[in-house]
Amino acid sequence: MVLSFEITDHGKRRIAQRRLKLLDIEKVCYYGEVIFKQGLSFYFLKKRTIKKMALSDKLDGVVVVIDEAINEIITAYKNKKAFKRIRKKNAYLNK
Repeated sequence: MVLSFEITDHGKRRIAQRRLKLLDIEKVCYYGEVIFKQGLSFYFLKKRTIKKMALSDKLDGVVVVIDEAINEIITAYKNKKAFKRIRKKNAYLNK
């Protein structure tokens, strides 16, 4: 697995703060599900996928936000209720 995305400075800082490795980010993007909202792609792993693929439990709730228009990872965070929260987001950012 090799990411074809650049990582913003903000993304690097957040990934480091959450003690995630680049390999963890790659696994979330490769095995995870994606929701397209607000012009961004939200990648996340469900518990079922983690168990099925025998991945580390520390990936439970990890969300990677990618702007695929410019091929950049914007940020990564942990939220075990991510699927529900992302689905409820507005379709577009308010301007």
